[in-house]
Amino acid sequence: MPKNLQETIQTAWRQTNFPFKNRPIRPHTWHLTLAFLDDVSEDRLEPLKQLMEKAVSHPPGGFFLIDAFESFPPKRPNRVVLKVYPQNENEWKTFVRDLRDMASLIAPGLDRKPWIPHISITKAERGLILPTWQHKIETIEWRPDHVAIIKSEMELAGAVHTNLHVFPFNV
Repeated sequence: MPKNLQETIQTAWRQTNFPFKNRPIRPHTWHLTLAFLDDVSEDRLEPLKQLMEKAVSHPPGGFFLIDAFESFPPKRPNRVVLKVYPQNENEWKTFVRDLRDMASLIAPGLDRKPWIPHISITKAERGLILPTWQHKIETIEWRPDHVAIIKSEMELAGAVHTNLHVFPFNV
């Protein structure tokens, strides 16, 4: 996510005066997840990259629109996310489905929950369930320029994300 977008989101977040105890997620790790692949062994990474290269070669066009912070998920919310709407929603849903289908050939443990586009901003204090909460913001437009395979590892300070491979969009 571009630095200027991170700064715009941080400014909007500070203006919410979020009233609940929370653990902020570091802005440089903010991302829009398309699929959770589960664990992929080192020897399967190269074949995964080759499949993903094909899957991302024709991404949908258009912007993502961001217009609110809200508690998430709807049942037992434990974090605050940015609501994200793809301008070309059907194209993006098809893209994500196809991407998941390709990745599942290498990562059969891939999570198949419905794709709900969002960017996690903060987590509730451990064990705290948040009430339903929403804060509208001035609409932000964002045009992603790449997809990445990201390794996520839990550490005491929280998740550490490492880009294993970045696939630029050719648009």
